[in-house]
Amino acid sequence: MLILPEWLRWSLEWSVIGLPLGVYLTVLGSWQYHLRHPVLVRGSRDLLGLFLGLSGFFLLGPPSWLVHRLRGQGDAWYGTGYAIYVVALILLSRWLVRRRQNVTVIYAIHAEDAEAALDDLLKHLAAPYQLVPGRICWPEHDAVVDIRIAPLLHTVTLHWLRAPASWRQHVEERLSQFLVDKPPQRALTPLWLLLGAVLIGLGVFHLLVWSLLTFLRA
Repeated sequence: MLILPEWLRWSLEWSVIGLPLGVYLTVLGSWQYHLRHPVLVRGSRDLLGLFLGLSGFFLLGPPSWLVHRLRGQGDAWYGTGYAIYVVALILLSRWLVRRRQNVTVIYAIHAEDAEAALDDLLKHLAAPYQLVPGRICWPEHDAVVDIRIAPLLHTVTLHWLRAPASWRQHVEERLSQFLVDKPPQRALTPLWLLLGAVLIGLGVFHLLVWSLLTFLRA
């Protein structure tokens, strides 16, 4: 049986925890780097990608330590407890992802470009609307959407409180057309790529060290 030094065991565990996040950040950074203009992403897909990136944290990190006390009861108790934890985690994630179906996120957009695109959208929809800070209402279509602009992340979140599916699709299709001529904002792309590379590098390095030690002590 391979017994690792305490510092190496903790370092290996946390590097493995961070490995999926590193892959997620690398994919996110590469995707944003190749964008030709801001794009709309459904909130459910956006949240699902984030959950996959944090899967190491939830499966091996502090939240999973809640069932570690069952180790003292034997492997069967621990295995059962961990299986229940994973099933609960999957069900909770599925519920949260489904709740994000009424959300759309615009990536890689400057705050000023977002405001200009929304203004163009309202002018060309040819439908009466009511505009208040952070919200647009179309009474004739019984549609309400909250708008949250995040300048630091270069994202805009559209939270549809209510709207017929056809009207939401029409609005988002027209909005995407007005985004085609907007330049993508890639200010955070180098940061995502750097963090992703660091996390992947640490994870791979520690896995190689663990493999080498296992081989040498075999």
